[in-house]
Amino acid sequence: MLKIKDLWVGDMVVLEASQRIGKYVSTAKDGRARIQVGDKIVLAKEGSFVLKKEDSLFPDHLMAAFLEDEPTISSKPIKIKFEHTLDLHIDKLAPDMTNDFPGRIIEFQLAKCKEFVHEAIRLRYPHITIIHGKGQGILKNEVEALLNSYQEARFKVAKNDGGALEVWLS
Repeated sequence: MLKIKDLWVGDMVVLEASQRIGKYVSTAKDGRARIQVGDKIVLAKEGSFVLKKEDSLFPDHLMAAFLEDEPTISSKPIKIKFEHTLDLHIDKLAPDMTNDFPGRIIEFQLAKCKEFVHEAIRLRYPHITIIHGKGQGILKNEVEALLNSYQEARFKVAKNDGGALEVWLS
């Protein structure tokens, strides 16, 4: 059974009773999961929903900078649009690393975060969002330290009840 404490902000879930798909937002004070379905928030008890399986090998939030080899079809490169949001949850970023050593996971997450910030600066994005999750705050602290090393990162604002950072770039 999926436990609410195992969910990450942004995880897509299926409500079993109605088969509606929603996004996990946070945990309510009474311990139920707050799930955004469309423009409404639904409160769901543990065991009343399951994680939505990925529809494809590469979720749409991954960007081309994360791919080691540029994918090709009929020898023509596929253009992948750079998104302004990066989700660092390892099950979204690299599902095959989910059971890897924590040190290797955080090293990988930080490397991808660094690539993401470099690409955003290169493309002159005015702002980006980095979803690091709540957890114990280890990844959040590392991401903030990384961002502090960039003079282009002017402002950081916490989002999603502290599970993400919106970063304004110059």
